[in-house]
Amino acid sequence: MSLVNFASGAQLPAADLNANFAEVNKAMTAYFMIPVYPLSAIANLTTNVNTTGYVGMFVIPAPITVNTIHVYVSNYTASGTLKLGIYSEDGQVKYIDVTTSTITAVGLKSITVPSVLLSRGTYYIVAVPTGTSNFDIRAAFSDADAVMTNPTGKKVVSGTLSVTAGTLPTTFTPTAITATQNAPFFRLDN
Repeated sequence: MSLVNFASGAQLPAADLNANFAEVNKAMTAYFMIPVYPLSAIANLTTNVNTTGYVGMFVIPAPITVNTIHVYVSNYTASGTLKLGIYSEDGQVKYIDVTTSTITAVGLKSITVPSVLLSRGTYYIVAVPTGTSNFDIRAAFSDADAVMTNPTGKKVVSGTLSVTAGTLPTTFTPTAITATQNAPFFRLDN
């Protein structure tokens, strides 16, 4: 951990301080999805409709420079690719836009990402299958469906989004997400 000196009158959010009131200035090298809702289990999410984006909100607790994203294909029926995007909490900034190699079997899929720094904060992941692909990916599942549905005027934290066939949206409005109990499960690495 490194310490940073502040000028008189400088302010820093309490979340960025440790117990000694020193700035916490350490980046992560790996991140496993931390959903913003109670996680009940890891489930399978069928990704076989190329006009559907499968969406999940997640929180990154410390900065990470992302070079790789991983998903696990748990069931396979028809080959294709999967597009993965990471977006800001308001859906207006796309930080990551990558595509898997052609999926022809079950297993861990690692996708190289052009190096991007994600700051501490709340984000969305969107997964969109291409063509006539049909496979399941691991998903974060919650029994807390009442919490995950869209309370009037609030953002949906897990669900689906209508998209152009096989294409990640440039931006989206979180209130346009249709609530479901599964969100794509993934890992980010430096």
